[in-house]
Amino acid sequence: MKFSVAAIITFKKKYLVQKRDPKKRIFYPGFYGLFGGVQEGAEKPIDTIKRELLEEINLSDLDVNKLIKIKLESNLFNPKNSSVFNRHIFICKLTKQNKNNIKINEGKYYKFFNINDIKKIEMAPFDKALISYYDLFKKNSSIIPKKYLIKNYNKLSL
Repeated sequence: MKFSVAAIITFKKKYLVQKRDPKKRIFYPGFYGLFGGVQEGAEKPIDTIKRELLEEINLSDLDVNKLIKIKLESNLFNPKNSSVFNRHIFICKLTKQNKNNIKINEGKYYKFFNINDIKKIEMAPFDKALISYYDLFKKNSSIIPKKYLIKNYNKLSL
């Protein structure tokens, strides 16, 4: 089953998001959203996100860590085309050098927002929820009881 990927990209307590193209054939046209895309061939999620970040914003050699996998189902979706969505979400922290190498190749433009601004902008709802989840967890990891977390979760680049 195909899947999609997305990256929560951070730099100095801000989040890098794209202003999506206004094309009617894409999800949430004209909204802000995370960078990412869909699997090609037999790619693994980590390979898909690395390819997408290179294609969309010219970034490679990023520290990429998986945060969460979500499964979206809805009776509103046409089962022939989109009955189930599996989405892998990754965390990427930019260095100053990475930031200087960004070149937008997909979407209208990119912008950095702090969490308060993220809450105010028109953003794809699942992407906004994912950033909010990550930001809350990062500030207060005790919101999830430790017995449900891996022992070395704080060593990940979260």
